[in-house]
Amino acid sequence: MPESKDPEDGEGTMAMKSVLTISLLAAFGLAHSAKAGNSDTSIAGTVRGSQGAAIHNAVIRIFDEGAKNAEGMTTADEHGSFHLKASDGLYDIFVSAPGFSPQCKRLQVKDGRTTTYTLKLRIDPVSLKERGDVF
Repeated sequence: MPESKDPEDGEGTMAMKSVLTISLLAAFGLAHSAKAGNSDTSIAGTVRGSQGAAIHNAVIRIFDEGAKNAEGMTTADEHGSFHLKASDGLYDIFVSAPGFSPQCKRLQVKDGRTTTYTLKLRIDPVSLKERGDVF
């Protein structure tokens, strides 16, 4: 008479463990790819002064909502333009440049899209005074 497989025996337990392991690996893979997002997802823009002139060499950092460490960082080119890869979600974008007051804004980035933003920085009178500039 054939023996019935008891789920508590070694073979039944191994099969259950294999199914559970495969399920967990698949779930982890889906969660990881959801966070990674589309490779075309990014933040791009221009940094300008209050008069509209491009601010080259401005430093742009993006922080994932609530993060203490920057997710990405770049420097504006000679036209004040910048581009950073990002994932879907909320970001705090922090921009600084010598002689200007830093600025921080919150941006919503959507998967598969480039979120564009023009940042306008104001002249920082304190740093100009320290340099000896007259304003």
